[in-house]
This record gives sequence, structure tokens and C-alpha cells, in this order.
Amino acid sequence: MERHPYVLAAIDEISRRAVTVTGSEEVGEAVQKALEELRAYWLKMTKANVGTQLGYRTRKDGQTIGLLRQPGQGMRILTRLW
Repeated sequence: MERHPYVLAAIDEISRRAVTVTGSEEVGEAVQKALEELRAYWLKMTKANVGTQLGYRTRKDGQTIGLLRQPGQGMRILTRLW
């Protein structure tokens, strides 16, 4: 995931769509920065927990770290944008 082309393409596309929707390059840049920070956080999580993998939700298998949280379960990185 560190330099995976799909991840990089997704970040670029989401940022581009943010500009299209809002008409603001500044918003697009903020979205791109937040997504890059989130990608770095996910990489840090996987490196700190060797033998684990990322998933949509944390599983009770001792191997899957969840990327998504239910509302009200604490601050998320992307919430800074809104």
C-alpha cells in the first residue's frame, strides 16, 4: 500500500472530485493532504502491528485492524476537513 498505484490513483481521483464538487482548488488540496495523512496512518498501524492486516472493521481474530469506526467512537483523521 505504501506506493500502490490503486491507492495513489484513488487519492488523486477523490481530490479531483472534491475540486469538481466545490469548485475550490484549496478544498482539493486539503482533501489530498488529509488522504495522504490517513494513508500514512494506516501504514504506521500495519508496521506497528506485524502480522496484522487492514480490514473494514476490527475482527476478533487478532489479525484484522479495522479502518472504519461507528459514529461516536472517537475522532477520525478526516473529520478535520468538515
